[in-house]
Amino acid sequence: MSIELTKIAMQLGATEDVASVCQSPNIAKWSFYKPVNHESIKALTLQQIRSVNDGFTLFTFNNPSRMIYELQNPNASTIWSYADRTGPFRLTDFENYNSQILDFGLSFLNTSSVRVGDSLKFSYNFDIPSLLQWAYFEGVRSYVDIVALVYESGTQFDAGGTKGCWVCKIVSMVDFDENLSITIPSGLSDGIYEVRLAFSTATTGWNNGEWQYYNSSVSWFGFWYALPEQCKATFNVSGTPGPTPGGDLFEAVEFDNWPYMRFEFFDPLIYDLMFRNMVVLNDTRKDLDVYISYAYTNVLNGEVFLASYTFPLNEGDLYKINEVTYAGPIEAASTAKLDDGIINIKMFASITDKSTHVSQTKTWTVNVEKTE
Repeated sequence: MSIELTKIAMQLGATEDVASVCQSPNIAKWSFYKPVNHESIKALTLQQIRSVNDGFTLFTFNNPSRMIYELQNPNASTIWSYADRTGPFRLTDFENYNSQILDFGLSFLNTSSVRVGDSLKFSYNFDIPSLLQWAYFEGVRSYVDIVALVYESGTQFDAGGTKGCWVCKIVSMVDFDENLSITIPSGLSDGIYEVRLAFSTATTGWNNGEWQYYNSSVSWFGFWYALPEQCKATFNVSGTPGPTPGGDLFEAVEFDNWPYMRFEFFDPLIYDLMFRNMVVLNDTRKDLDVYISYAYTNVLNGEVFLASYTFPLNEGDLYKINEVTYAGPIEAASTAKLDDGIINIKMFASITDKSTHVSQTKTWTVNVEKTE
């Protein structure tokens, strides 16, 4: 990618010189690639970028509830801060810079309403393995765990960390296989819970999927690294009937977009999408209603709705949607401040069982590039 100083300066509202653009307060904090502090005067290698933690400054905590307390209070922004930049400055630091979307985010792949014994699968849009290469994890890489911190929604933790929360080891970082999920334990009563992802060196020896309840009488050794605020989701534990434990009502078996979108276009927004009904033949839940919507994020106006589509999904059916059309233009050249023509499209799917009214939701995102 050719870096143009004039373009970067205009985008950031900075003076047209390298030092000004590299120190601009308008640089997207959550991009993994951005100006960082490093002594090299040459373009940085990936290894050098990781050695300075992609420009992030992390804080560590000695127990999980202390970390939650920090996240719940105004100083939470300091947990992941973007280090102030000092020279030497390199325009090449903007190689692969992403100004459009957060590189950190968390959502559920299946329903967010569960029962004891159900599995919750996570979707995320950040590169977990790359974080393990940060200097922060030098010497501890072999025993950093990805954990879920689960607590009742609305719980406010005190600075002393005396209130308890559930901790679940999802997987060891070195064994990460792009499949994050937790199984709801019997100890969680009905209610609404928040879950946050974190890294920890304190759970060495746990089995994957093992839960423990933290309170003030338990000693936790090691460090706890908070993932950013947006790596949080909410789920509901309920004794009411829901989807078959361990199974989904549906799955997306294909998700591709074509053609690529232009900056300003009037062509149909076309997606190739398939859904398969996951309900077994002898199940009473056979007929499903499907609602699909599409949106993209405009940095000036927030989320912009594009189009929606509804259709029935009957037992055993495989549906393919063609030409879900958005009739108007996306005036992206001047209003969305796109990075080299990239638009992030989000697809939201909600499927409801017609007989029991049980619902599931899923979201997918895709970066769509312009074509000349």
